[in-house]
Amino acid sequence: MENLAGKVRELRSKSGFGMLECKKALDLFSGNINQSFEFMKMRSQAVCRRRSDGEVWNRQDYIDWILANVK
Repeated sequence: MENLAGKVRELRSKSGFGMLECKKALDLFSGNINQSFEFMKMRSQAVCRRRSDGEVWNRQDYIDWILANVK
């Protein structure tokens, strides 16, 4: 398994986000680059997502969706 620094560099080159943001995303998803990338991409979109009850998605909603749908 690659070390964290290597994964941070790979995610940074793939996403264009800063090193610290890449590290935080990788920490959230236990080093999974695909899930981290999807999280960063979704959070940066200027779209207002809403849950079925009408509430705007919060950070945990993004995390839950990614864990359920991205491998």
